[in-house]
Amino acid sequence: MGKLFGYSETDKHKIYTILGIKTSLKKKSTQNNTINMEQVFKSIDKISKPIDKISKYIDQKYSLFDDDIKAIVKSQYKNSITHFSAHGRGNAGDNILVYALRDEIDKISNNSYVYVSRNVRAKVLDEVISIANQTKAIIIGGGGLFLKDTNANEISGWQFPISINGLEKIKVPLFLMAVGYNRFRNQDEFEPYFKDNINKVAEKAEYLGIRNGGSITALQKYIDEKYHHKLIYFPCATTLLSKLYYIPQYDLKEKFIAINTAFDREGMRYGDKKDYILRSIAKVLKTLSKDYKIKFYKHMTTDENILPYFNNIGLQYEIIELNKDISTDKFLEYYSTPDLVFAIRGHAQLIPFGCNTPTLSIISHDKLQWFLEDIHHPEYGVDVMEEHFEEKLLETANYMLNNREKIVSEIKKEQERLWEITKENISKFNKIIN
Repeated sequence: MGKLFGYSETDKHKIYTILGIKTSLKKKSTQNNTINMEQVFKSIDKISKPIDKISKYIDQKYSLFDDDIKAIVKSQYKNSITHFSAHGRGNAGDNILVYALRDEIDKISNNSYVYVSRNVRAKVLDEVISIANQTKAIIIGGGGLFLKDTNANEISGWQFPISINGLEKIKVPLFLMAVGYNRFRNQDEFEPYFKDNINKVAEKAEYLGIRNGGSITALQKYIDEKYHHKLIYFPCATTLLSKLYYIPQYDLKEKFIAINTAFDREGMRYGDKKDYILRSIAKVLKTLSKDYKIKFYKHMTTDENILPYFNNIGLQYEIIELNKDISTDKFLEYYSTPDLVFAIRGHAQLIPFGCNTPTLSIISHDKLQWFLEDIHHPEYGVDVMEEHFEEKLLETANYMLNNREKIVSEIKKEQERLWEITKENISKFNKIIN
C-alpha cells in the first residue's frame, strides 16, 4: 500500500484491514463461497480522519484499484454517500454532469461529502448494496436514465439494473436526483417489468427528483398514484453551472456560433426528413457565417455525421473536441464564449444555459421542448418536424443573435428560480440523512 502520510497508525491499520478483507473476498469468491458483508462491516469502526486526503490518495496513486476496493475504503467515513452515475461513458455532457451534481450538493449543504462512485449501468450485486448500506445515503443520477435500449436489461427495464429484491435490501435513504424520462419519439414502450421496478423504486425512495416537468407527467403513467407526491422537479445541475463555478466572460472580440448535433437513434429523431433537416441546418449556418465563425462542438464521435452536409456547401468551420480529456474550466470556457449555441443534444442545450449563453434548441427529442417549457421560453427552440423548418430556424437564430443581451437577462432570471428550487430539494435531502 505504501505510506499514508498524516494518518495515525490506528487509521492506517483500519485501511489495511479493509483492503485485506477485499483480498480475502476475492479469494473466497474463487471457491464459490460468499462472505457475509454485514458481519465484515460490523467488525470495522468508522475511520476518524477526514476523507479528502485519503480518497484523493487512493484515486490518484492507486488508479488501478477496482471500484469495490475504493468503495469499501470510502464507505467507512461518516459523511460518505453512494453515487450511481453514468460518468466516463464517452459523453462529455454526462461527465460534467456528475461533478456538477456533487459540487451543487456540497455547496448548498456547506459540507464536503465523500462520494462512493458506482457505475449506474453495472448490475447491482448484493455486495454492492452491502457496501452502499454503510454510507449515509444512495443517490442515483442525474441524466436521462429512463430509457430502455441504453444498457438494455431484463432486470429493471431502465438503465439502472437493480432488481426488486435488491431494492428491498437497501437500508439507507434513497434519492433520485435530476433524472429524466428519455424515451424517444416513436420508440417502443417499456417492458412490463419496468412498471414493477419503478414502483418499487418509488416505494423505497425519499423522493424521485426529475429534471423536467414533461418527464414527471410521463412517469406518472407508470407509477402508482400513491407515490406521485414523491415525483419532484429537480433541475439538472448543468443548468446552474454559473452558481457553482467561475464562468469566463463573453468576449466580443471573437464572434462565433457553436453547434452540436446528435445521431443516436437518428430514425426516431429525424424520420424520413433527415437529409432535408441536416441540409437546412447547414444552409442556415452558411448564411450566418457571413458575420460569425462557425465552431462544431463534438460531444461524441457520431456527432460528426453532419459534417458532410457542411462540406457539400463549402461551409467553413472549426472542430472542437469536447469528448477528449479537458478540464472543467476549459469546458466551461467553450460554452460561455459563443454568441449563440445551436443544440440538438440535451446537454448541449443545458450546459450553455448554465453558462448564461443563449441557446437555440433544435428539437428532435421531447426533452428539449420540456426544458424550454420549464424555463418559460419555448421561443428558444425550433422543432425539426415544424413546417418551413429552415426558414423558422434562420428567423429564430437572427432574433437570438440580435437580442443577445435581453436573452442573457432572461436566462439569469430563470436560473435564480431553478437555484431556489434546487436549494429546497437539497435541504430536504440533508434533513433526511442527517
